[in-house]
Amino acid sequence: MRKYGIGPAATSLAGELDAYVRAEGLEDVVHVAVNGGGVTLSISDTIGFASGRAELLPDAAPVLAEVRDLVAARPDLVVEVAGHTDDRPVHGGAFQSNLELSLARAARVAHQLAAGDPELSTRVFAAGYGAQRPVGSNEDAEGRARNRRVELRLVPGR
Repeated sequence: MRKYGIGPAATSLAGELDAYVRAEGLEDVVHVAVNGGGVTLSISDTIGFASGRAELLPDAAPVLAEVRDLVAARPDLVVEVAGHTDDRPVHGGAFQSNLELSLARAARVAHQLAAGDPELSTRVFAAGYGAQRPVGSNEDAEGRARNRRVELRLVPGR
């Protein structure tokens, strides 16, 4: 877990998420970071989505349930869900571009987080960035894999 400019509430939340990630053995596919007063949980597409698809894989459900429970217990938090892709063009399928794919994935995660909870649905937002915010190089397979992710940023909002 990385920490930048943290407060006690963010430290506590990050600690809970980090403990969950370690207990479930997800360190290679889920990363927790604290920055700008919030906590970011980055979920690799390897547990989130099949290539070129926006339907959640079963492995993502427990992670999202954990986030949902933590956020539901903290009514001051909002969740900003951001979809990201690598820069490889989308070929065929339901999406015309990486931007559309990233938007659909973020929307799917946001829907899953807020499902059945009208109050929580007012605190979950989705955005897609396509390949515009890479965290790795798109020149190699490892970098492209790091870029294909959904980030859940938990920040004070009320």
